[in-house]
Amino acid sequence: MPPEDWLSARIRDSRSPDGVMVRNPPPDLILFGGGLPDPVTHPTAEMRAMISEIIAANEPAVFGYGVAAGDPRLRELIATRLGGERAGLGSDNVVVTNGSSGAIGLTALGLLEPGDVVVVESLTYNGATKAFMQMGASVVPAPMDEDGLDPDGLAAVLEQVRAAGQQVKLIYTIASCHNPSGAVLSLERRMRLLALAEAHQALVVQDDTYGEIRFQDDFPPPMIALAPERVVHLGSFSKTIAPTLRVGWVAAGRDIAAAFARARTDLGISSVNQRFVARFIDEGFYEPHVRRATTLYRRKRDRLSAALELHCRGLASWRTPEGGFFLWLALARSDAAQLSAACREEKVAMLPGPYFTPDGAGFPNHIRLSYGQLAEGLLEEGAARLGRAMARAADTAS
Repeated sequence: MPPEDWLSARIRDSRSPDGVMVRNPPPDLILFGGGLPDPVTHPTAEMRAMISEIIAANEPAVFGYGVAAGDPRLRELIATRLGGERAGLGSDNVVVTNGSSGAIGLTALGLLEPGDVVVVESLTYNGATKAFMQMGASVVPAPMDEDGLDPDGLAAVLEQVRAAGQQVKLIYTIASCHNPSGAVLSLERRMRLLALAEAHQALVVQDDTYGEIRFQDDFPPPMIALAPERVVHLGSFSKTIAPTLRVGWVAAGRDIAAAFARARTDLGISSVNQRFVARFIDEGFYEPHVRRATTLYRRKRDRLSAALELHCRGLASWRTPEGGFFLWLALARSDAAQLSAACREEKVAMLPGPYFTPDGAGFPNHIRLSYGQLAEGLLEEGAARLGRAMARAADTAS
């Protein structure tokens, strides 16, 4: 695609990467909207105490820009959490970024050129597709089913690209706690994905932004632990600690990580925030904090599922997610556009399925509900309003 065409397309695309903006929302609107954590999980006391101590120490390094790759101790801790020495990963494999969105942007900047091909899932995070297309890449969807990216469908897409005389540069996947579907890609599918990437000489980009919000223990390992030279891993502490820190990371083979550090133009992120996250992990706060937060999100998932069963039975279907913030619903008697109109009358809001497709057109009969940020006490009423809206939309459609 010529540069002027893809640039114009990006200017025309007004979809926000973090959720539909509701302008001047009514005060009693219930919003099953963006992928934000519940404010009650923010470790306010620890943040206040530790950041105050870090600033009071008055270390010159804390008040400067820091090294391009990020705080060395934090990078070491992230590498350890991804598999460490067992996976051949160390601090040199990690670059600290401005959240996972910064990791996506750095990946696009460091690896893509105009004309490159990126394969994404048929349901995906549109902030990533924007970043890829802003670099002039072509984005090609691969089919999913209820268990995530379909390896057979991916193989067919890769062969189609090859038959067209092109080569896929990146395969972007949200393999754990998928946004929006909630699916978790099995170990068997991860291995097939990696084998396909190897055969086509493509890199796998695993966006693991929600991957630590897990409701069971038997999650497959991150793919970078299985193939460290074939995978670029993106992560964030925004969902598990607090978005305001803007501390994320990209992990990759050492040569790629070094290239990312050289390519960045933002001069890094807050040294204070990086030091805080490293201390939060080092001093044993992080693991119990994530367990407490996960307990809350599991309870919210269950409460919302029960409320939907009560108010939306026969109007929609859904699977219980194994982690993350989202329920993905298939509408039985209306489409998302009809439901959106009815939701305005009921003062409830959600995100329609087409929002999560690369071209903004697929999955017209699906919606995403987020229970991450929404207060626990509003889940029942939100489901009741949604049920009334679904019934209203079904009457309109019939």
